[in-house]
Amino acid sequence: LRLASPVTPRSSPAPAPARGLSIAFHPGSNRLDPELDNNWEILTDILSTIRAIEYSGDSRVTRVIVEGHASLDASHEQNTTIAWQRADAVREYLARRAGLPPDVFRVHNAGEDWEGLRALVEQSYMPSREAVLHVIDRVPVWDHVLHTGRQKILQTLHDGHPYRYMRDYFFPHLRRAALVRIYYTNIP
Repeated sequence: LRLASPVTPRSSPAPAPARGLSIAFHPGSNRLDPELDNNWEILTDILSTIRAIEYSGDSRVTRVIVEGHASLDASHEQNTTIAWQRADAVREYLARRAGLPPDVFRVHNAGEDWEGLRALVEQSYMPSREAVLHVIDRVPVWDHVLHTGRQKILQTLHDGHPYRYMRDYFFPHLRRAALVRIYYTNIP
């Protein structure tokens, strides 16, 4: 598990919150790229953990859950779709290499990662930090009556400066499929 580095001076964005083993994706992409960031190392660690449990002789893996996430780079519908596709790409990669039955793997679509964005904003010294947190905390993702939502309000807040800051510094940390849990049972 990688821990985030400490918050740096005002000129730098906050680090990504430590949330487990996360696989990074290119913007707008659902293609798993083992060469991106430290994906290769993380994928190797996940597979090594699965194999260690399986080869221990007294345990077996019963479930591997992969959770897909997306940043706010596109529409809500597009982000939801790509989050699902990212989780499925990681599931497929692990299933082909882990030597486990395919039904052991499950995917969960977490969609747009508002919780992760909120954590990044809260840890930062970004422009309009308090106003952004207010919008995230109080505006619904989509209001069917007003035909607008949280993303649109953030895009227009203070002429879009805070949104562009988040797009440049925070969204890359939200494009991922994160391994949530490996369940196993002990064999008597």
